[in-house]
Amino acid sequence: MSAPHEHPVTATSVEQVVRQHLSMALGGARGMAEAALPMIGFTVVFLTTHELKLALIIAIAAAAVSPTAAARAAAASTSARPTRSPHPTSSMPAAASPT
Repeated sequence: MSAPHEHPVTATSVEQVVRQHLSMALGGARGMAEAALPMIGFTVVFLTTHELKLALIIAIAAAAVSPTAAARAAAASTSARPTRSPHPTSSMPAAASPT
């Protein structure tokens, strides 16, 4: 019996399989970098200036400017719009033809 969502395994060890699945779950190298940048920005700014507000602003700005955040915001704004039928009359019942 096979699993419902079985993927072909190209790795030769369990460690490689775990790394592949973890990398996919975190969005690959790009996803990991986008997740790490706000944290790195916060840490560097806070450790150098000891200003919590400034460090938070930098971290939030870094998270907001990431391409993934922009894509999520665009997707959210398009899904929030009401959708219109491509054919406005398609939901109307057909008119009875005179016989």
